[in-house]
Amino acid sequence: MNRNLLIPISKHDFEAVERIKKADIESIRPIISNLFEWVEDINWPIAPELARTLVKFDNLIIPFVKDLIQNPDGLREYSVYYYMLPLFTDEQLLLIKNELERVVNNPSPLEVELEYSETILEYI
Repeated sequence: MNRNLLIPISKHDFEAVERIKKADIESIRPIISNLFEWVEDINWPIAPELARTLVKFDNLIIPFVKDLIQNPDGLREYSVYYYMLPLFTDEQLLLIKNELERVVNNPSPLEVELEYSETILEYI
């Protein structure tokens, strides 16, 4: 499949999300960073569904999830905590355990304000 057809062209491109759902991991690998850009603002119409869809790509997503957790800005990591973590496998959770424990045990002021540590307790 043409990789360009997998990258959304607008925040309403649900057709691209449907193509991503059917894609294999090798088709997604070269464009995964592009796809994570579309879940950084969970208010975009495609962001929730795309965030849930990306979870199926197992360990490929872990570096991007770690980056979102390690560099919180109050918006980007929201998709991880509320849309992706509930769908993570035990293996995926284990791979980000250190990052989650840091949020719980040593949260930034922003993470405290947004109550992220309380949100992720059940995933540790």
